[in-house]
Amino acid sequence: MTQLDQLTQQIAALVVESAAASDSLSRQVDQRAEAARVLRLEPVCKGATQMAVHLVGRAG
Repeated sequence: MTQLDQLTQQIAALVVESAAASDSLSRQVDQRAEAARVLRLEPVCKGATQMAVHLVGRAG
């Protein structure tokens, strides 16, 4: 019975370790997704800024 208890504890430790790794990977995916959103928005913002400068220049 002691071997069964040890095996159960080892499995439980692996489950906890796997859950922690999964959480870490999930956070990394979220961070990279946010970085990708920023990279996609940057050209849009730059274009909008250039357009605004152009329009203000025409109005003035």
